[in-house]
Amino acid sequence: MKHIVCSLVLLDFQTAGDWPAAIFAPVGGGGLISGLAAFVKEVAPSVKIIGVEAEGANLLDESLKQGSRVTFPSINRFTEEVGIQTIGAENFRLCKDLVDEVVTVSTDEICSAIKDVFGDTRSLMEPTGAISVAGAKKYARLHNAQDEKYVAVLAAANMDFDRLRFIAERSDDRERFMAVKIPEKQGSFQQLYDIVCTYLARIIGLRLPFPHNVTEFTYRMHAEGDDEARICMSIQTKQEDEFATVVAAINEHDGMHAIDLATNELAKSHLRHLAGGRPESVSNERLFRLEFPERPGALKDFLDTLGQSSNQWNVSLFHYRNHGADIGRVLVGFQVPRADDEAFAAFLNQVGFRCEEETSNQAYKHFLL
Repeated sequence: MKHIVCSLVLLDFQTAGDWPAAIFAPVGGGGLISGLAAFVKEVAPSVKIIGVEAEGANLLDESLKQGSRVTFPSINRFTEEVGIQTIGAENFRLCKDLVDEVVTVSTDEICSAIKDVFGDTRSLMEPTGAISVAGAKKYARLHNAQDEKYVAVLAAANMDFDRLRFIAERSDDRERFMAVKIPEKQGSFQQLYDIVCTYLARIIGLRLPFPHNVTEFTYRMHAEGDDEARICMSIQTKQEDEFATVVAAINEHDGMHAIDLATNELAKSHLRHLAGGRPESVSNERLFRLEFPERPGALKDFLDTLGQSSNQWNVSLFHYRNHGADIGRVLVGFQVPRADDEAFAAFLNQVGFRCEEETSNQAYKHFLL
């Protein structure tokens, strides 16, 4: 069916005489793109035919560089529908003569393309299906394309739930991940948050903090008496160059240092979930799960509320992740001496957030104490 639809679209272009500047197609064994290229180059030779492959499965790209077919002993399974270890002999012969170039895209770029296709069409593509869109986006960005018409061939839509959670996590190409060091003292959380919000508000012309700009915030005290706190943090930006400037703005403040981890696969896939761990020494810690209505500025309001307590009780653990739900969920550790139990209970009642104490939770004792 996909070949029939593709053929009908090409006939429409031929009839109208309004061809795009380039057509992007996924590459597996090479059958689709070689057939596409053979037809298009016959009727519209000026149209570029560009293959799109995933990193770790870029057979055509490597074969064209070597001048002969190559074989991969193992391939990237994320795009398993085009995960073929060697390209077809006849397909390669045609591609070598007719395909103009090949674009290689990352897993994150594919996830972002899936989100884009869903936003435009409400169709949920599998990674192979949206890989051509990822290639078109990357090509347009690298070539600073202006007013060009591109066509991306969507090849498949067999999404399964095993991959959907990963794709949702990695599809937001506006979200950037960083590691930040701040002084281990009262008010540092809010100061860092204000730096990010104030800067983002200024560059996009808002008087108020940019809504939902902080999407992840993870902190764990290492030991009492430390001078430095280490934080994992994700923010949303509208343009790629904004993130580098935000990192620079943080680094301008004394005692603060931010590292760009937006392209660090180890940090994004694993270390963000392992940050913190067991401390050397944290006394009188009590752990709470708190919930608040998720809305623009909600995290700032929550941090402002915590600021009321930080004058009395130190925050020793903090974890927040924006999942796009209507409820924001935060895990917070407070250092509360037993003599302050009554005053602390009054504070929790006063702030009005729904909360549940988890100090006796076995998972907490096993992993975080």
